[in-house]
Amino acid sequence: MIEDNLMVEWCGSEELQNRAINLIKPAFSVLDIGCGIRPQQFIAPEFLICIEPHLEYVEILKKNLQGTNVLIIPLDARQALRALPNRSVDSIFLIDVIEHMTKEVGMDVICECERVARQQVVLFTPLGFMPQEIHGGDLDGWNLHGGELQDHKSGWYPEDFPGWNVVACKHLHTHDFKGQAINSSYGAFYAIKSIAKIANYFNDIHSQEVLANSTNNLNYLRSLFPQFIDQIVYREIENSNLKCGIQSCQRTTELFIELGASKSTEEIFEIVSREIVNAYLTEARKFNTKVSEFASQFLNVNAREAELTARGAEVAQRETELTAQGVEAAQREVELTARGAEVAQRETELTAQGAEAAQREVELTARSAEAAQREAELTRSVQQYNNLRLVRIFRWLKGVVKL
Repeated sequence: MIEDNLMVEWCGSEELQNRAINLIKPAFSVLDIGCGIRPQQFIAPEFLICIEPHLEYVEILKKNLQGTNVLIIPLDARQALRALPNRSVDSIFLIDVIEHMTKEVGMDVICECERVARQQVVLFTPLGFMPQEIHGGDLDGWNLHGGELQDHKSGWYPEDFPGWNVVACKHLHTHDFKGQAINSSYGAFYAIKSIAKIANYFNDIHSQEVLANSTNNLNYLRSLFPQFIDQIVYREIENSNLKCGIQSCQRTTELFIELGASKSTEEIFEIVSREIVNAYLTEARKFNTKVSEFASQFLNVNAREAELTARGAEVAQRETELTAQGVEAAQREVELTARGAEVAQRETELTAQGAEAAQREVELTARSAEAAQREAELTRSVQQYNNLRLVRIFRWLKGVVKL
């Protein structure tokens, strides 16, 4: 249920966290007030500022966050906030903090947060006053010596945050800070204030479209494109804003020296605000040039990618052709192998036939020799017969003559 006049959305305890997350925007810089030893877990900014007055917590933070892009300020919330300029931090978090302040101090801290934040203030607190009294020397929920900081001094309701987006549930806290069950559960709520941005001279929407169009063929890059926008485009915008801010400080210094005796502070700031517009326009043109250079590089990569894709298609086509030729050659090889086997078989058969013919020739030679031998024998027999006959004839003739 949403109460339109207060912008309150009531939900169950299991939905509360996700409903709040949907309202929290990404941020480049985050100020976490009263973070204890556990900074907020909602977003991972490029730059984190932790405000924590308890020195024992500070030492633990310094050890755990060593080597990270973080600044730890060991002051209470009001002291630290009053030292920060207007709109100097993207988002401010106060998670389980405001109930530990009196109502008067809490209201002052909230006003300071609205002044310092340029994007959002995110606050979480019990719904109404939730009694929590700590005696001197008691340990806190982390078994550290911060028990005296855990007293609840005020109770807060959605009505205390007109114009904020509030996500609330009526039953959430069932145990105290030491994990002991309490008699009746208490509700809780997130209050999120979105801050209207100051004038933006940098057309980040157009830049995103230009870069997106120049990477339309680079699918592997497009998957990283949101990170590229956050880390490159918006960082360039942040750097340009900072550069213009530094120029504004320089110009303000010059005007205080030149005109401080004759003009009021408001008049000097008015002059600076008029003059600094040109600096922003100059930086905006430089920003557009950088975006165009990025886009040009991406287009070159796009063209190269298209060439490589076409070349890849040609290689794939050639590979297909070579594969087909390989298949054809393999088929031809199979055919030749079969033909070779057939020839070898024929050669074997011919060899066998040759051997058989040779054997036959041997047999015929032997038979021829045998026939010749027989013919010789017959010739001798005939010769012997003829000789015997001639002898007989001769004998007969000899007998006849005798007669």
